[in-house]
Amino acid sequence: MAIPKLGKTQWIFIGVFTAIATGAGWFWVKNSYPYLLENPIWQFNKPSNETIIQSLPSVRNIDYRSLRSLLEAKQWEKADRETGRLLAKASDLEIFIPMSREDILNFPCTDLTTIDRLWQKASLGRFGFNAQRLIVEREENLSNSGQSREICRQKCKSTIPGRCAETCLADDIWNFTTGIPDRMGRGDTKFLKQGLQLPEGYYPSWGIYWKTDFNNFLPYTYREFAKRSAMCGL
Repeated sequence: MAIPKLGKTQWIFIGVFTAIATGAGWFWVKNSYPYLLENPIWQFNKPSNETIIQSLPSVRNIDYRSLRSLLEAKQWEKADRETGRLLAKASDLEIFIPMSREDILNFPCTDLTTIDRLWQKASLGRFGFNAQRLIVEREENLSNSGQSREICRQKCKSTIPGRCAETCLADDIWNFTTGIPDRMGRGDTKFLKQGLQLPEGYYPSWGIYWKTDFNNFLPYTYREFAKRSAMCGL
C-alpha cells in the first residue's frame, strides 16, 4: 500500500501539533515530577531530613552553611536576611530585586527543601516554607468565593447592586489576601515577642513580607511559595 504524500500545509500542521504536544508533556512532567528534571534520585528516594541538613544539597551550587550556623545559633533575623540573599542568588537575582511569581514557581525543589529543613529543625517545626504552606492551605479551605458573593448580594439589595457588590467583593478579597500574613504575624498586627514565641510561619519572611531600603514594597507571594512547596512535596 502506497504511503500518501503530504503537502506543505499538512507538514506544518504536524510540526505545530508535535511542538505543542512536546511542550505540554514537558510542562506536565515539570509540574508532576519536579525532581525528575533537576535531581532524579530524589524523585524516587528522597534523603532523610538529617541527611539533608548535614549535606546541604543544592542544584545551583549554593553554600547553605552560613544559614545553618545562624539557625543553630537561633539568630532568627540574621538567618531571615541570609535566606533572602540565598533565594536571590539561587534565582540569579540582585539582592534588592524581589522574586517574581515565575521565579518562585520555577525555584529548584532541591534547594527549597534544603532551606525548609534547616528552618524546620531549628524552630521545631514552627517556621519554614512547609509551615507556611499548611497555614495558606488551611486558610484557603475556609474561603468560599460562592458564599462571599451571596453575602455581598444580600448586603447590596437596598443599594445600587452592581457597584455595591463589586466593592463588597473587592473588600472581601483584600481581607482574605491580608488575613494570611496576619496569621503569620506579618500583617498589620505587631508582635513584640521574639524567637519561638512568634506565630507559626513567621519565618522566613520572603513571600509574606518584603520591605526594601528604598520603599515599602509588599508583594504577597505566599501563595506561590505554598504552591511550590506543595509541588516539591515539602
